[in-house]
Amino acid sequence: MVARVPFRRLGAGLVLALFVWAAAARADEAFVTNQLSDSVSVVDLGSFDVVGTIPVVGKPAGVVVSNDGRRAYVTSPEGLFVSVIDTAARRVIHEIPVEHGYLGIAIAADDRRLFVADWYRHRVTVFDTQSFARLADIAVGKSPSGMWVTADGRRLVTCDRDSDSLSVIDLATLTVEASVTVGGRPFAVTVTGDGRTAFVANVATDDVSVVDLTSMTEVTRIPVGDTPYGVTIAGGHGFVTDQHAGTMTVFDVAARAPVETLDIGGFPEGITASLDGTKVYVANWDLNTLSEIDASTREVLREVEVGEGPRAFGQFVRRTP
Repeated sequence: MVARVPFRRLGAGLVLALFVWAAAARADEAFVTNQLSDSVSVVDLGSFDVVGTIPVVGKPAGVVVSNDGRRAYVTSPEGLFVSVIDTAARRVIHEIPVEHGYLGIAIAADDRRLFVADWYRHRVTVFDTQSFARLADIAVGKSPSGMWVTADGRRLVTCDRDSDSLSVIDLATLTVEASVTVGGRPFAVTVTGDGRTAFVANVATDDVSVVDLTSMTEVTRIPVGDTPYGVTIAGGHGFVTDQHAGTMTVFDVAARAPVETLDIGGFPEGITASLDGTKVYVANWDLNTLSEIDASTREVLREVEVGEGPRAFGQFVRRTP
């Protein structure tokens, strides 16, 4: 039986020590999309304070930060644009025109191309990140949502929510090389660093599909909580936000089995790992907070209030140059 435990919180002395250590180094940052307040909160991950608020209209939801840390890209499902944010200046520097309904977003390993999921037209649109020119539209399954670029930069994986499938796109040719049937209503995906295995959060069947990206087959499913919204990997474990249950399921990546369920409340949504893999960050919709969790002990280290209705759907941690 999987243990279900409340979040464990560190003592004040250890938290103070963490603050002192963090102050000695230049910290990375989180760019949290706040859908109800039409903004992006910038959280310093050293002090864990909000150090900036960037207005972004159109109910911002999806977000990805470039690998060099210089830009963040934000989708606004009710807007007709993708916002380009200068992360150092903390301001929108450009709006890329799109049609209504773009949500999921990812970026190439070399930061040269941006991939945006078109929910209503069932395609992935590709943009040049320098000229912002539209390069291609790639037909995928119905209602693509979460996406992931493999670490080697060779593939883009998309969750095709209303097709119950995963599209695997060859980024050299910008063509779909495989479509893999997964669980019900796949919404978010992450891929292991070696590019061999994808973990897909299925919101309708309350499980995570494990997909072998060599054979292009679903090999098993991991049971999780009600309405899994986001998934990330850190420290040999997977972490899944169970949106309607107010919990986070932790599973063993190698064993492909759940090991713990944490009560967190607050309608958890977006989730991502720190760049060194030691922390996990969760956006809590109802609480309007961002939580920092130790990936090893699963203890809550800190929480900070952000804007209203934080979604943070994507890879929202910035590497500070």
